[in-house]
Amino acid sequence: MEPLDPEKSIEPLRRLAVTTLAVIACIAVVQGLIVAVHLVAGDVFAGVALQADRVALIAGSVAIAAGCYVIYRGVVVPGVRRGYDANQRRLDIQRRIAVGEARIRSLYTIASSNVADLNTQIDNALAMGALGLEMRYGFLSRVEGGRLTIRNQFGEATGFPIGHSVPLAGALVRHVYGTRRAIAENDLTAEPWATETKAGDVPWLSFIGATVFVEDASYGTLTFSDTAVRGHPFEQTDLDFIDLIATLIGTIVARERRQSELHAKAFRDVLTGLANRALFEEHLEEAIVRARRGGEQVALHFVDLNDFKPVNDTYGHLAGDDVLREVARRLSAASRAHDVVARVGGDEFVVLQTGIIGLETAEQLGNRLRASLSSPIELQNGFSVPMSASFGLALYPRDATDARGLLQRADAAMYAAKREVIRRVNGSGGVRSA
Repeated sequence: MEPLDPEKSIEPLRRLAVTTLAVIACIAVVQGLIVAVHLVAGDVFAGVALQADRVALIAGSVAIAAGCYVIYRGVVVPGVRRGYDANQRRLDIQRRIAVGEARIRSLYTIASSNVADLNTQIDNALAMGALGLEMRYGFLSRVEGGRLTIRNQFGEATGFPIGHSVPLAGALVRHVYGTRRAIAENDLTAEPWATETKAGDVPWLSFIGATVFVEDASYGTLTFSDTAVRGHPFEQTDLDFIDLIATLIGTIVARERRQSELHAKAFRDVLTGLANRALFEEHLEEAIVRARRGGEQVALHFVDLNDFKPVNDTYGHLAGDDVLREVARRLSAASRAHDVVARVGGDEFVVLQTGIIGLETAEQLGNRLRASLSSPIELQNGFSVPMSASFGLALYPRDATDARGLLQRADAAMYAAKREVIRRVNGSGGVRSA
């Protein structure tokens, strides 16, 4: 609907009033001329008496004209302008309702989308927010340990990549973090913001931000920024909009956490924190596929603790748990960062080594693994437990060409080593790692 123009609305009334005044003026002039003719003719007293009605008519015409003008200026014009203002308010309300409905539809579309990657949902929410608020950049930042780290980003802001971290105390968004209300500034070149933005060396000239809460705890900040002063002021609907986006993102992050917890329960060993058998087998399958495509080799190290049952029997199961956790720590420390260390049984561990050149590279890791378990383990109760383990090694594609076969060959090599340990114990009375 086109907005009402008060000048166009008043124009017909103005023309009518001017026309009426002109007609009345003409009538008054004609009547005045008639009176003047009688007076010039000499019949002064008769002319005055005869034209008294015309004089009254002139006076009445002037009074009517004056009254019309007063009504036009005092009643008609203000009335039309009040109608115009009311119409403008109505149109503004309609516009805000339409904008709000469009924004809610956008949020609903993102919230109900079947995007498997929740991080992509956050990116979509940032893009939608930046476009809806007419801002060039959007950021979701995590606040942890007194630092603000960019987690997701919309718009390629030079100098502010994902992972960029600054102290929260010096960041502009510290005014937002932890509060339950959104904050918006149209012009950061005005004080007190100008001094702060210059000191922080940030390019933003306008911004709007809110705290993201996850399960009622402050998680980080959601901000939309621009390198230009805001062309039209932020409205309350904009503050409500960013609060809704922050709520949506907080819900997505909470879902991420729950998925991570479920994944950890499903694919992580609760005692040691290592990958469990299910996750290990998944990694093993993927490693063989990659090795087959790239013509690489994969090494699988199978580790089984010797005489672990007497530890539980002598010192108790809590001490046994301490031993398993320490073994997991030592094996992880001896392995490379991208190797997969897993606990696949009560006292059985495996290490998946990828991207190796040949047997020599695998044996080097095997030696480090043996060395890591060569020293006794100190228990919390003050006792020291000697450590002994049997090791088995299998290579892809030398020993097997599939995941199941490779695991079986590594397991068989480990048991062969364990039998050798038993033979040596029976023969010499000593125990050492095989």
